[in-house]
Amino acid sequence: MRDFEADAALIAEQVLDEPAHLVGLSYGAIVALLAAVRRPEMVRTLTVVEPPAAGVVRGDEVVDAWDAELRQLLDGSLEDPREVFFPLAGVPLPIADPVPKTLRRGAGRRSGCGRRETSSCH
Repeated sequence: MRDFEADAALIAEQVLDEPAHLVGLSYGAIVALLAAVRRPEMVRTLTVVEPPAAGVVRGDEVVDAWDAELRQLLDGSLEDPREVFFPLAGVPLPIADPVPKTLRRGAGRRSGCGRRETSSCH
């Protein structure tokens, strides 16, 4: 069971003891959706913001193109993944220079480089 599934179960079983307005952002939106499915009678309204649930609209040309770009990003070993990810995610933020070590490590883990700090991993 993934963390968000466990969180949804806790919310459904321990928090939703009376009808409530449920709100979730990003993976929290997935938690809210799963909790609402478990206890729909306890959800007055459900608001989800940017749930990472592109799979529910497979077949849409725009979503499929975005998903292909994201998969290419996650499968690749880019020098600076933020240069691709930020625009893809709609984040209009300037990219810090130099790249903070914590971000390099996180990107390395995400791309399968682990904690190694070789030229191919940052």
